[in-house]
Amino acid sequence: MAPSADERAGPDPLLPEFAVCDRHFDRGAVHLVEAPDGRGDSYLCRECFRGLSAGRPLPVLRHSPSIRRRRALEPNQRRQTREPGRRRPARGRAKWLESLFAYADVSVVLIDGAGKILDAVGPPGGVLGQLDRPRAGILDFIHPDDLSLAYAKLAEVLEAPGRDFSFRIRALHADGSVRTLDIHCFNRLDDPVLQGVVVRTREAVL
Repeated sequence: MAPSADERAGPDPLLPEFAVCDRHFDRGAVHLVEAPDGRGDSYLCRECFRGLSAGRPLPVLRHSPSIRRRRALEPNQRRQTREPGRRRPARGRAKWLESLFAYADVSVVLIDGAGKILDAVGPPGGVLGQLDRPRAGILDFIHPDDLSLAYAKLAEVLEAPGRDFSFRIRALHADGSVRTLDIHCFNRLDDPVLQGVVVRTREAVL
């Protein structure tokens, strides 16, 4: 029995056996996957490698200079090919951002059209010390005397996709004190990635 194309190709010199790409909805491209070893190396995914080995035509060859360069390198040399300014792998970037913002004096929150917090990064508990409360809404932290202003500003932000707004408002800290905050809102509800309003919060300097 004649060997299959995959058997003729032999072991993949670029690809760890556990690296599998799930992005083959775009059949005209060669995909790269990040190796799960934390080094940030990229490899041809298994299906793309087998397609190339079997001689199947792929009209668009993305990242082909990088692929050719990596193919010529020994495994222990690949780490050195990462440029200093290259972004970290998406897999570890969220944790990296969380660690970075832990030392910041600003919170960045993503809310939906009702003000519910979808995601947040910032110091533990946020600027107000209570941002990590489960099922919280952004309006839950506003000083009662400023709630009418907060509702008016939120309505103004929601009516203007793609626009940015800045204002100052009072809010309640977890320790019971009243803090004045500088708020910057970026309406990105029409952004297919974010689909929400980005709210950047910093304690105001009075």
